[in-house]
Amino acid sequence: LDPDEWEQFFSKFGKVAYCTVAINNAMLLQKLASHKKIRKQLAQKLPADCDIWDSEHVEKILDALPPAWNLPLLPSAPGLWLKLQKLKTEIADLCGQQYMPSSIYVTFDTERAQRDALHTLSASKLSLWKNKIDTSRFDKKTNQMIVNEKVENARLP
Repeated sequence: LDPDEWEQFFSKFGKVAYCTVAINNAMLLQKLASHKKIRKQLAQKLPADCDIWDSEHVEKILDALPPAWNLPLLPSAPGLWLKLQKLKTEIADLCGQQYMPSSIYVTFDTERAQRDALHTLSASKLSLWKNKIDTSRFDKKTNQMIVNEKVENARLP
C-alpha cells in the first residue's frame, strides 16, 4: 500500500519518475461526497453565521427552528442534520477498514526501463486465458508474479 515500497520494487528496472497506488475505497469516497453535498444543503437552510462544523451550535439552532415537514425532494434542516450524523458514523466505520491496492501506476524516466519492467512482469497469454494468475501481487525477490489459483469461498453452497 506504501507508494515508496512499490517505487523501490520497480526501481530495479530503472529510475522511477512517479508511482501512484490506487486503493479500492470507492464506498468511502461516495460517502464523503454525499457528506459534502448534505453539508452544503444544510448550510443553505441555517443562518449565515452558523458554523456547520460546531455540532452543539447547530443543534441549538435546530432546536430553535419551528417544526417543518421533511419531504424527500425538499428535506428540512433537522432531517438533513440526521442524515449528516448517520453519514459521519458510516464514514468513521469505513475509515477504520483496511483497503487493498486496486491499481498501481508507475512512470519510468526511460522507455528502456518501462520495456524491461513489462517484459519481466508479463504473463503468458495461456496463463491469462486460463485465468490462473493473480496480477495484484509480485514476488519482490525474484521479480516474478506470484501465481495462485483462485480459491472459491467455502461458505457458498
